Amino acid sequence: MKIQNNTHWRTDHLRAIIQRVVKDELSPAKRARLRVTIDYTGRNHGYSTGCAVLGGSRMTLRLAKQREYVNKTDFARVVAHEAAHLRGLEHRRMPLVYHAPHHARTEEQARVFAWAEEMPLEVKPARQKKVVDVQALRYERTLAAVKRWTTKAKRAATELRKLKTRQRYYERALAARAERPDTRESESV
Repeated sequence: MKIQNNTHWRTDHLRAIIQRVVKDELSPAKRARLRVTIDYTGRNHGYSTGCAVLGGSRMTLRLAKQREYVNKTDFARVVAHEAAHLRGLEHRRMPLVYHAPHHARTEEQARVFAWAEEMPLEVKPARQKKVVDVQALRYERTLAAVKRWTTKAKRAATELRKLKTRQRYYERALAARAERPDTRESESV
């Protein structure tokens, strides 16, 4: 199972709730292929929603945007509902414990998914920003560039010295050939 968490809640805590639900709902092969995306709901109505294709392997779960609290029982019920869709169940074939309107949450749902309230669900820790000394970084890059270009300059000087030696050789050879008469031309005529 792979989870893409786009919320501020800890992924490992959400994964624990999801794994507990799908362990009972889906086969091991289906769980291995499962892809879950977790986002926020478009509205702040206080409950979770989701969607999944019948018989598919992907589900999207949406949490309310409340920063301090998530109804974990409701979240677990939504996970079970979407897992039932992945198993191929339509709404009319689902038990009411999985499928009831948001305004008609039942005592049965609260009882079946009560374990979820005991599960931890915390906010992700804030990332520590790395303090980077920009001038020192740019100085290091400048030193590296100077070293590269110095090496290139040395190689260019060496190559130029070799080419000038070769140039002098050919200048002397051509001058010597121009001074002596070509014997091959006179013999062939």
